Amino acid sequence: MSPGSDNTLTLAAGTVVGSGLITSGFTIDYLRPATGVILRAHGQVVRAGRTRVVTRCDVITVDAAGMQTLCAVTQGNIAVIEPDNEPR
Repeated sequence: MSPGSDNTLTLAAGTVVGSGLITSGFTIDYLRPATGVILRAHGQVVRAGRTRVVTRCDVITVDAAGMQTLCAVTQGNIAVIEPDNEPR
């Protein structure tokens, strides 16, 4: 589950600061087993700064009946290594 969470955290950051990013760290809290037919990761930006973006990702499973269950929560620190608004 961690590679998907990491990607979701970084992609969420990219929506506000562009593509010059790298994950500088993240944590995962596993809440329950990820059982079901679909696994979804929902990312959001908590705070965007000039050099760092803090993001959060909720990992949800969906069973055959459509019932959603939160199975993990992640938070990441994403470093801005090439701001889009500066000349290269």
